Amino acid sequence: MGPTGSLCGFALCYLDVMLEGECYCGEVHYQIDGDIKVMYSCHCSRCRKMSGASCTTNGIVNAEQFRFTKGKEHLAQFGAGEYGRFVCSHCFTWLYACAPQYPGVMFVPCGTLNTDPGKQIEYHCWVDSKAPWVEITDGLHQFPGLLPDEIILGN
Repeated sequence: MGPTGSLCGFALCYLDVMLEGECYCGEVHYQIDGDIKVMYSCHCSRCRKMSGASCTTNGIVNAEQFRFTKGKEHLAQFGAGEYGRFVCSHCFTWLYACAPQYPGVMFVPCGTLNTDPGKQIEYHCWVDSKAPWVEITDGLHQFPGLLPDEIILGN
C-alpha cells in the first residue's frame, strides 16, 4: 500500500527525471524517479488541517517510481480509513498518501520537494469545502470534490 523502498536500476536513475524531497526535520528523504503526472491544489478540510494552510499543492505519482532514500523506518501512518497519510514520526511532516481505490498511485505534497518538478498546478479539487476566505481566480478547472478518476489514473 505504499512505496517498496527498492533500489532503482541504473538506467532508470540516470535517464529519467529525478525529484527529491524530505520532511521538515530531515530524518526522512525520498526520491521520485520520473515526472509528477498531475499537480493540483486540494482545498479539502483534511489537507488544510494537516498543513495549517488554506490549501495544499499535491502531485500524483506512480508508486513504483517513489522510493525512500533515508529514514523509511521513521514513517508513521496518520489517521485510518480508506485514505492513509504517512508522516515522519519525528516532525509529523506529511510525506505521502495513498488510497485503496487507486492502487499504484501516490499523492505527494509538493511542499516537501527539494527539486523543481518542472510543472505547474493544473486543477483545484474539493473547492466545495475550501476555506471561506479563499477566492480562486487563476482560471484553472475547479472540481467540487475529488479529481475525476481519469485524471488521477491518467486515462
